[in-house]
Amino acid sequence: MTITISPRETTKSVDACRRDGVVPGVLYGPTAKHTLVCARERDLMLTATKLHGQLSGYNFDGRPIEAILQEVQRDPITNRVIHFDLYAPALDRAITTSVPLTFLHEDEIEKRGFMLNKNILELELEALPKDIPHRIEVDLSSLQQAHQSLYIRDLALPTNVKTSLDPDTPVVTLLAPEQA
Repeated sequence: MTITISPRETTKSVDACRRDGVVPGVLYGPTAKHTLVCARERDLMLTATKLHGQLSGYNFDGRPIEAILQEVQRDPITNRVIHFDLYAPALDRAITTSVPLTFLHEDEIEKRGFMLNKNILELELEALPKDIPHRIEVDLSSLQQAHQSLYIRDLALPTNVKTSLDPDTPVVTLLAPEQA
C-alpha cells in the first residue's frame, strides 16, 4: 500500500484537519524541501507500525518519493495518529537509524523455565537507505544454560550494514529459573 501525502493548507488548523480524518505531518531532508504535509488517518493507522523507520515509497502530490517514516505521534488516550515526520534521505549516502530486534525461539526458552534479560530491543545501524533491513533477527536457540549471552558480534547483520556498538555488548542473557 502506497500512502498518499499532499501539501497541507496552512489556512486550515491542524485540529480541523484531524476532524476531517487527515493527519498533519512534515516532510524534510536533503532531497525534499521542508514542507507541511497531510495524509489520511486511516492509511497511517494501518501502516504506521510496519513502515516506522523504513525506507518506503510514498505518493507526494502526484509524484513518487522515497522517504522514512521517522516519527509517529499518537494521542495517549485514543491511540490515534496525531502527527508524523517523513525524512527523505539522499539515497546515495549512508544514514543512521534504529531497527527493531526480533527474538526467535523465545517460547522454547520460556518452556524450559528460563527467563530472558533483553538488554537491547533495537539496534542503531548505519547503511545506505536501501540496505537497511526492516528488523534484525536474534536466534536464541544457541542459549542452553543460565548466564549465557548473545552479543552484538553474534548478530547476522546484512552486508554493507554496520553498527557503532562494541561487538562485546550483550544483546540478551539467559537467566536461571526462579527457585521455588
